[in-house]
Amino acid sequence: DAKLKKAISSGESEYSEYTDLMPWAERIYELATSKAFKVAIAYTSKGFQIYGTVFLDVSTLSVQGSVEITYAEGEKNVSFAYANGTQNIYVSVDGIQVKANAQELIAFIERVTGSSAQLPSIELEEVLSKLFTIELGKVIVLHGEEMQVDLEALLGLFGMEVTVGNADASLTERGIAVSVSGIYAELESVQGFAIDESEFSEYTDLMPWAERVYELATSK
Repeated sequence: DAKLKKAISSGESEYSEYTDLMPWAERIYELATSKAFKVAIAYTSKGFQIYGTVFLDVSTLSVQGSVEITYAEGEKNVSFAYANGTQNIYVSVDGIQVKANAQELIAFIERVTGSSAQLPSIELEEVLSKLFTIELGKVIVLHGEEMQVDLEALLGLFGMEVTVGNADASLTERGIAVSVSGIYAELESVQGFAIDESEFSEYTDLMPWAERVYELATSK
């Protein structure tokens, strides 16, 4: 009856500030089940600007993209690709087209620097313990189609001590946008793709040159 409807309506008004979970759930599910992504990035700081687009296919582990880098009066356009089959990296800038095998390049960098790249270890039990003790309302603020995350507190769960401030996220028409420390990125799902390496047949292998220059630079 009318009294019951009024009581229910009055009760629901207490939750008027609650955020609808479904738009976020739908968008996250769409991205989580996608096989390929497009990431548009932008960064500006003191005359230095980067704008670009990167495509990533997780099923073939292929990467392709291009960025425009501007500093003062200068501008560089860089295009790149990575083909997981051969593990070759292709880079083009100012008409210079070079390639390098990823494993050979990593081994060369480790030899030159005398150190190897290692990812930090993460203990799942420790992360879960901190996750259940931290007050989520102080780390994540969700309002409508916008979200703010305290990255310093969140990364602290993984033992990372960094000063990056907050990350602002919002729903876009086809994905999610994130802004943090002057970096803006939009992530959306796209059709899968694979790198056609025949397009890079004219690229010059960088490794022989790098090896020879390093040999001469370190010669007695």
